Amino acid sequence: TAHDYQLLDEAQAAYTAGLCVLPVRADGTKTPDCPSWHQYKVTRPPLKTFSFRAGIGVIAGPVSGHLEAWDFDDTSTFDRFIESAHKSGLGEVVDRIRQGYEDETPSGGRRWLVHYPVTVTWQDCTLARRVDKKTLIELPTWNILAPSNGTTHPSGKPYVRCTGSFGTIGSYSIQEREALIELARSFD
Repeated sequence: TAHDYQLLDEAQAAYTAGLCVLPVRADGTKTPDCPSWHQYKVTRPPLKTFSFRAGIGVIAGPVSGHLEAWDFDDTSTFDRFIESAHKSGLGEVVDRIRQGYEDETPSGGRRWLVHYPVTVTWQDCTLARRVDKKTLIELPTWNILAPSNGTTHPSGKPYVRCTGSFGTIGSYSIQEREALIELARSFD
């Protein structure tokens, strides 16, 4: 189908951009469609290892060329984060990241991809959550990306690209990254 070709094209584009790309299960569990994926946190498998039927995802960290994903799970928190970034002098940084790569998640949230400085020791972390422990902003290891279809998410809705591409992913300095993380933590 046309979607299968689009998935394969996007997987190839991500792989060409140096990212560690894996297929996504079509059962709504939001997990990689391979028996084990933890070895891929350090070693990028050849793209031909997999078939991409439902979706594509990437593993963040050094294995993807020092890639970080920002995951905003709550629309109103995302909107307030953007507004706060512009008020605090980080508007240019946020706009640059958003232009480089931004997806809308099935729940209405946003996902950014950005390259971080090689001197940063990367780790998966939650930056902000609500009192009821719902995650608002995180930097996850595993990230499902557009054009993954509805079967990859419990809601049945697809991931949609808002701006950018794998070839235009932005980057930020240590200072810019630290300032954005500090801003994100203020929403905790």
